Amino acid sequence: MTDQRSSASSIDPAKLDRLAEVAVKVGLGLRPGQDLLLTAPAIALPLVRRIAVHAYKAGAGIVTPILSDEEMTLARYRHGQDNSFDRAAGWLYEGMAKAFSGNTARLAIVGDNPMLLSGEDPSKVARASKANSMAYQPALEKIVNFDINWNIISYPSPSWAKQVFPNEPEDVAVGKLADAIFAASRVDREDAMANWASHNAVLRERTNWLNGSASARCNTPAPAPISRSASPTAMNGRAAPRRRRTASAATPTSRPKKSSPRRIAGASTATSSRRSRCPTRAR
Repeated sequence: MTDQRSSASSIDPAKLDRLAEVAVKVGLGLRPGQDLLLTAPAIALPLVRRIAVHAYKAGAGIVTPILSDEEMTLARYRHGQDNSFDRAAGWLYEGMAKAFSGNTARLAIVGDNPMLLSGEDPSKVARASKANSMAYQPALEKIVNFDINWNIISYPSPSWAKQVFPNEPEDVAVGKLADAIFAASRVDREDAMANWASHNAVLRERTNWLNGSASARCNTPAPAPISRSASPTAMNGRAAPRRRRTASAATPTSRPKKSSPRRIAGASTATSSRRSRCPTRAR
């Protein structure tokens, strides 16, 4: 088994604490009084504890952690009853959906070995995945529709680190993966919060400029309507019907989804359709 203490010693505790702070205040934007549902591999407990501290400092109501374990996951696939792989803990996912409906925030820490189930029965893996996906759907809809604020961060677990750096000793591999995560998360510097504020301000400025430019193009008067009866061939190259029909400016074939304040920083909230290249204004 992995010695958690030796691997954890390869992770800079100051940077890990900054990661927790950035995850709560920047990535999640946790609001005072808001509950937090947190899922993580058991190996990431040092980060889970720091997130709980920063969440409560930010005014969180209740922080509820749900931990997973690689050894317990493997025990199911190797010793579980066959018919159990067509089922999922529906009661748990129903509770999560109810929590999200009550404005509970969602934070996921990922770091499990991506090849953990590579040697297990693929039919069991597929069946369990399908059952979990179906049970999780009501809760997942709250996330993908941005009805709640959510965030995903990474933790350098030994099993994942050895997949990335297979030729390095475990403690060295963990340290290298940790450094990569800290750099990507902008917490490899003491002024991480200020750096994120500056970075997001630049992204916001560019997003507004792009949305403004798109709106300007859309406000340009459309050319005069063209009578298709004047030409025997439509624009797609197929024969056009002979009856008189007037073409007007293209319009979206479906309503754009409402924009959300919790979209990823810098991502344009404008929407477009297959027929129209003019996005709507960000709201």
